[in-house]
Amino acid sequence: GPRKTVKVQDRWIWGFVPTAKLVSYPVGTSVRKAASQCWDVVTATVSGFAGIFHAKDRSQISGPVGIVRVSNDALKIGFSWYLELLGLISMSLALLNLLPLLPLDGGHILFSLIESVRRRALAREVYERVSMAGIALILVLMYIALNNDFTSHGG
Repeated sequence: GPRKTVKVQDRWIWGFVPTAKLVSYPVGTSVRKAASQCWDVVTATVSGFAGIFHAKDRSQISGPVGIVRVSNDALKIGFSWYLELLGLISMSLALLNLLPLLPLDGGHILFSLIESVRRRALAREVYERVSMAGIALILVLMYIALNNDFTSHGG
């Protein structure tokens, strides 16, 4: 059929739809490649989170509107690109959830470890103060992401 021009992540791809050649690997090689790609996502997510303190990197943060826009573009290219993007988003959200901040799961894990070392519970006021700081950080991230969705990407 006819090929069309598509826009992917602010880049135009002229007159063709990119495809990836499917290659089968032995199980051991597949596991190594999958682990390597997962590690790449982990390091990129960590550096992206650290980037909220730099204006240039902060512009790369996207919220729900941007995610839907990019997902739609990926789906237009092909279903495998769409699934890969969903996997990337899922891993990034899982890593974000593991940050050692309350009320995220990572914060609960950290506080459980602290309490097991201390062998007694922390005061409720400590939980409340740390939770407020975590919620404030999450709200700042949400503001940056939504602001980027509606300003940087022509939303």
